[in-house]
Amino acid sequence: MTRGHEPYAELEPGPHIVDLLRDMKFPELDQGCVYVIIDRCWKGYYDSVESLAKETAGLDGAVSLPRAEALDESHVSEMQDRYQRLVDDGMLETDE
Repeated sequence: MTRGHEPYAELEPGPHIVDLLRDMKFPELDQGCVYVIIDRCWKGYYDSVESLAKETAGLDGAVSLPRAEALDESHVSEMQDRYQRLVDDGMLETDE
């Protein structure tokens, strides 16, 4: 997450890495807020992604992104009509 590689990337790949992680034997981490959060993730501290998101929201450089919204039927219908007009006008081709 912070180093650009998976835990134990310096070791030969194999099932022994899975065994280490399953046995809760994790690599040493640096000091700092991000590393505390990583350690807590590894140890199952967070009961949900939401609780993790709340904690990471307080980190320096954290940004709020807009949340996705479900498309309602009227919007979908409007878009279908718009694209059908483009097809009918020869401005958009279909795979049919």
